[in-house]
Amino acid sequence: MRAAIRRAGAPVLTRRVDDFTATVGRMVDAVEADPRDLTRARKYLSVYLGGAREATERFAEIYARSQDAAARADYEVLLGDLEKGFHDRTETMLLEDKSALDVEIEVLRDRLAKEGLRDNKREM
Repeated sequence: MRAAIRRAGAPVLTRRVDDFTATVGRMVDAVEADPRDLTRARKYLSVYLGGAREATERFAEIYARSQDAAARADYEVLLGDLEKGFHDRTETMLLEDKSALDVEIEVLRDRLAKEGLRDNKREM
């Protein structure tokens, strides 16, 4: 995407693509930290990211030739939508991980209390 957008000759869009790839990088980092997230991220990392690459390549070809303002506006909206989608999905993955941890902690606390190994007066 970076190479394609550079050919378009629009530095502002190059920065926008850089911002988008940083957002994608955060999702990749989340998957690396917990590979179980791969299932939830697969559509984003294959379908949407592949589509973003193809759209960027097509846009860059058109914009380099014609400086079409409508195509640029449409592409900028697409980038914003993609960035928001990736950001929101990554945040959801992180929140779901935290929720799973909270449930696990509560289950363990209950078990410890039943076994008499937890001081019910004190929160951990």
